[in-house]
Amino acid sequence: MYNIKKSSYVLASEISCAGKIILSHSDEVDEQKIKDTIDYINLSLKDIGCKRQIGMSDIKKGILNLTDEDLKEIANLREENPEATLEQLGAMLKNPIGKSSVSHRFKKIEEYL
Repeated sequence: MYNIKKSSYVLASEISCAGKIILSHSDEVDEQKIKDTIDYINLSLKDIGCKRQIGMSDIKKGILNLTDEDLKEIANLREENPEATLEQLGAMLKNPIGKSSVSHRFKKIEEYL
């Protein structure tokens, strides 16, 4: 039970300051699964005392649907900021994202190479 609370806390603390949220591979599940995930996220946010609640408008396309522009933006930021952490790079984006989403974008770039 402790690990569930801990992971819920980490999830909520990351999302509480995120601009958009990328649900990786969301295009592979039905809409109900996405709604269930949003409900869990909102419960986690409430548990840490965060007033923010997310909806479908806060969800960005799945990793499989990232555009070339999305990938170019993160690649350019990496080139301009070689010492920045993934978290710092995510915060620099037009629509900030978390560290794991930045990592997913770099993995997608590697697939192209």
